[in-house]
Amino acid sequence: MKTVVIKYGGAAMQTPKLRQAMMQDIAQLKSLGMHPVVVHGGGPEISKLCQKMGITPQFIDGLRITDGQTLQIVQMVLTGKINKELVTDLHQQGVKAIGLSGQDGALLIATKSEHPSGIDLGQVGQITQVNSEILEILIQAGYIPVVAPIATSPQGSSFNINADSAASCIAKALKADHLVFLTDVPGILENPQDTTTKIDKIKSHEIEVLIASGKLSGGMIPKAQAALAALKEGVREVHILDGRVTHCLLQHFQGAKHMGTTFNL
Repeated sequence: MKTVVIKYGGAAMQTPKLRQAMMQDIAQLKSLGMHPVVVHGGGPEISKLCQKMGITPQFIDGLRITDGQTLQIVQMVLTGKINKELVTDLHQQGVKAIGLSGQDGALLIATKSEHPSGIDLGQVGQITQVNSEILEILIQAGYIPVVAPIATSPQGSSFNINADSAASCIAKALKADHLVFLTDVPGILENPQDTTTKIDKIKSHEIEVLIASGKLSGGMIPKAQAALAALKEGVREVHILDGRVTHCLLQHFQGAKHMGTTFNL
């Protein structure tokens, strides 16, 4: 049985139609004998609530600077709202799902993340350990785990985790066959200004060249880094799919050509 870790967020969350289609796709993968694990973000909703609270969202290389007040908002939106909504949506598709945060069962253990520039990211964490046993138990019992990327430290502190990084770490721990990132672009572009230059397939060494060249920016940087880390530790293939395309996930696994970008060794 193939395990598929799906990072769900961004454009694929933005309209009820796309959201319903994605839940249908995940349920269909389950019915086909695959084991989906969903790791979700919620950046736009977090930013919206931050602005309502008078906090200006700040990012560095796609990572949200997270002070104490922002972390409270992140937890409210991710664990209190989006996680439970996704579980309900999956139940409506006739599958069993259970919502977790990385704090539940000490699923995700992290330390404070240090940015290469020396800029303090606040309570942003870097995962050091995934206690995947809880996920494996749920999978074997027929459930789809739905994970909010909040981690805990050995000392009990809470950390905001980039959802792409969390999905990559979970895929590595589960030795997943596939890791899928749903995003708001067609895939990796050779020329960021031209959406017709999408790369269908890319090797791990080429990812490093793209990152070094500066052709990747913003939220695509942590996705590419997460893809590279996953491949190096045994995940067979990583896929970036355009979450704005209805049923992109199911189409991809049914063999549709030119869907996003596939990374492999």
